[in-house]
Amino acid sequence: MIALTLALCLAALPSVHQDKAPKSIYEAGLARPTGRNGYEEYLRAGKIVASESYKAYARWMVELQGGETPKSVPAGMKADASILDARDALRSRFGKALDLVRAGNAKPIFDPSTEADFTTLFDHLADFKSIARLGTGVAYSDFAHGRASVANDLLLDLLQFANGISGGNLISFLVGIACEAIVTAVYARHIDRLSVSDLAKVGTWVEGRLGAPPTFLGAVESELRGSVRAVEQIFTGTRAEIIDAFSATFGDEKTISDRLLKLSERDLRSVGKIAQSQIERSIQEQLRFLRLSEANWISLPDEEPEPPIGDDSVGKIADEISSSVIPLSASVAKSAALRRTQLRLLRLHALVLRYRWEHDRLPALLSDAVVKADLVDPITGQAFQYEVREGTYRLYSKGWAGSGEIELLYRRPLTADRSQEIPGY
Repeated sequence: MIALTLALCLAALPSVHQDKAPKSIYEAGLARPTGRNGYEEYLRAGKIVASESYKAYARWMVELQGGETPKSVPAGMKADASILDARDALRSRFGKALDLVRAGNAKPIFDPSTEADFTTLFDHLADFKSIARLGTGVAYSDFAHGRASVANDLLLDLLQFANGISGGNLISFLVGIACEAIVTAVYARHIDRLSVSDLAKVGTWVEGRLGAPPTFLGAVESELRGSVRAVEQIFTGTRAEIIDAFSATFGDEKTISDRLLKLSERDLRSVGKIAQSQIERSIQEQLRFLRLSEANWISLPDEEPEPPIGDDSVGKIADEISSSVIPLSASVAKSAALRRTQLRLLRLHALVLRYRWEHDRLPALLSDAVVKADLVDPITGQAFQYEVREGTYRLYSKGWAGSGEIELLYRRPLTADRSQEIPGY
């Protein structure tokens, strides 16, 4: 559904509002900085990792990690540098970006993408993922040199950053999930090196996150407004521009544009108003359903219904348009559910490891370290699985149909059914 929404907007771009030049979120967010919006610091951090100097350094690190002979070596680095040498130098070279993230986290966040339209460029989101990679590289260096507490504070900063960028719209949400997955993978490898006080910080952060309104629902609501706004903008064009915007075929032998062409000017404008109303009503109904329980996030149908093929009446054409641009899909909702499960697992790991510090042994049962209310995954209604194995342990959720077992380091099960794929992982 997201792709159809964007396709609809892009189809309109060449003809509708030609006088409106594309504008990036960087321009929108930094044109008139207020100093009171943490997203401004996020964007300034994004500019650092968007620089050619960072990109060249990142390419060099990829070559090192892959065992390749680097094509060029950054100034100040040795030709025989190790990947640890490269990560050790990240803080001094690009640490300002991480300082900006921490400063942004301390402020309220307003995401300018909530005001985006079909001319908006989201080029900042790739840079946001680079911030997560930069931060985890620095954390690796901290762990390697015995600074586990410093690494943990940085990882929590990155999780807060990922949460802060997740509420703008569904694209932002999926990038936020990807950033969180990058950070969670580091915790999966190194959480057992944290002290009692650092494990307590992890648990407190997760509790606060799970107790706050889910950014997923905020992103759905923002996407709703964007979809309504996109249709509204298209239908403010001339008759010819509107017809051209709907030149794509939605599975019918008669295109929407062919059927719009037959309508009077009054009926043509009515189609836009009815479609906007239907999109808003449908998403509000979905939001009410999703707010009832996180378990509902995995119960949306995997197969999205085909848009209704109707006659040439105003109502039927509006039905077809609204059905084609409603933004939420089951796979996105399942991504949100999987992320919540991993957050709960992160907290459970912290509790298990705190128990190990306090008792000098692993808990025999998960219930030895965790209160009864937290033993069950509220999304699936099944108990979290805990297995002790030769001085170590495994902790996971059984997941749901199509997800496979869910651990901190998630590996998507191989499947030929693309409808089961979970975006962001």
